[in-house]
Amino acid sequence: MNSMHDVGPPTDQPASRAQLMVAAEAALRRARRTYASVGLLFLDLDAFANVNERLGRAVGDAVLREVASQIRSRVRAHDVVARVGGDEFGVLLPETTEEGARVVGERLVRALNDLPFKFVGQPCRIGSSVGSAVALPWVAPVTADALAGAADVAMTDAKRAGKCRVISRSLVGESERKVLDTVREQTFRTYLVRRNRVTARKLAAADDWRAPRPCLLRVARRLGWVSRPDAVRLAQAQRRGGKTFEEVAVGPGGLQPNQLWTLIACRQGPPEFLANQLVRTGILTAAEAQQELAAYYESIGGRMANGNDFSRNGATASS
Repeated sequence: MNSMHDVGPPTDQPASRAQLMVAAEAALRRARRTYASVGLLFLDLDAFANVNERLGRAVGDAVLREVASQIRSRVRAHDVVARVGGDEFGVLLPETTEEGARVVGERLVRALNDLPFKFVGQPCRIGSSVGSAVALPWVAPVTADALAGAADVAMTDAKRAGKCRVISRSLVGESERKVLDTVREQTFRTYLVRRNRVTARKLAAADDWRAPRPCLLRVARRLGWVSRPDAVRLAQAQRRGGKTFEEVAVGPGGLQPNQLWTLIACRQGPPEFLANQLVRTGILTAAEAQQELAAYYESIGGRMANGNDFSRNGATASS
């Protein structure tokens, strides 16, 4: 087989289906504790059967290795790429929204549709159909099997709908979506868009999956909602009972539910980190970032952390 695209060994071998499911269970447990979402893509190669039939298994195996390499190069370092069937792949996307999972799926569809091979002098293209599913285990419990089942059904729907596309199936019910919408409304990102300070497109350009994810207790302290003694007490209560933050912090004498949603919003999209990115990419000046942060914290009834400095190449120093 010759290829119009540079075909080489993949950077690493894809995981097995069993390994993917173990990783998915671990990601769901972590997301339950950290108030994150977990995405899963299932990808089917639309024309792979023809390759095996016409050119043999050796060529088919080479194609699978190249597809795995292409997928690996287009996802994040901590995402898990697996071969889950003969011509099917899975991609586990920790901390990914429904929109984010769809974007990754569309990126993979475009990449594989545009990947030209030449077999015995004959050009051949291999398209793909992708099913996407995202779970919010901190809102509604879900298993790895349920997540995989939803992604698999979505992939089948994509193939039936004409192939070379992404179809999503939601694991988020109406009540869960209301909670999610409440959290999104509290984010610094939404605040900036609502005030027409930054467009959603520019925010996407400044996005960075490496944003730090501080624990909720730390965020609560920074906002001034929990004192140091109370933080120690809550941390001890969590460790003793193996409970989540809201189980020990929300209720009579503690935080209100809306405060919890705000804490989660600040954890999922740390305001100082986003402000730093906007300054670094030239979308906001240092003074504008400082002003918007102060106004945001005032709007949510919190306080801005001391020591933020965006004046030196967009660097920040947060307490």
